[in-house]
Amino acid sequence: EVVRSSQCFYKCTASPSDPVDPICTYIASLAANKRELILTSGSNAVCATGGLAELQRLCSLVDECAGITHAKNSGDTQGGNNFAIGYLNGPACTTGSQNSGFGQTNDYYRKDVAATPSCPLGVAVEVEYANAPTYACLEGLYERTASSCPPAETGVDAACTQYDQIGSSTCKSRISWDAGGCGWVYAEWTADAVVTPPSDTPCVDNVNAANAALHQTGANIDFDPAVCTSGQTVGYCNNVMFSMMCAATCSQ
Repeated sequence: EVVRSSQCFYKCTASPSDPVDPICTYIASLAANKRELILTSGSNAVCATGGLAELQRLCSLVDECAGITHAKNSGDTQGGNNFAIGYLNGPACTTGSQNSGFGQTNDYYRKDVAATPSCPLGVAVEVEYANAPTYACLEGLYERTASSCPPAETGVDAACTQYDQIGSSTCKSRISWDAGGCGWVYAEWTADAVVTPPSDTPCVDNVNAANAALHQTGANIDFDPAVCTSGQTVGYCNNVMFSMMCAATCSQ
């Protein structure tokens, strides 16, 4: 709409402003044949109130505009006003050959557009799964992990093997491209199980074994039910075998 309202025919004939735009006053002062070139309904002439800079701005608003033809001496400084008449050119007209028909000479300005990096925000894969309750963590957005891409193939999905799930505080799933090219492989992260170490078996004294080791068994030998305590008193716990048989007493 901004470009249309800047068309000379629209601005000066179809929908003139009040007061009259200075550029229209300038066009009215031109010879009849020049006025017709500018003000006919089929003319693509643009009247930019604001001069060359405004012509360039209008071109920047139109993706298809490849440059502008500026009619020099088209009244840019008439009466102290700053305005310009010109054309917005498409890709097919990139040499400035379009003749304005009313200016002494034309200048052509090409629009240079800086290349936008492909996918500047990164590449992601969104996974949707109908049977979500079965794999609750499968659904979601997965961001391509740059470190999984070979340097020369960062833009090839099949060459980037790993995509990590983002945006979830509970799910940390991962999908990767199958090495054979057959599709995606899904891996779901689960918290490591907390392994509870087995409780230590309480140490016990094996009184029968200690008495047998000391040959305190038989019909004529007194069996000592306190053999472990007696042995600890005389230093038997320093013996590995005795300390194992009397583990409870010797561990004190």
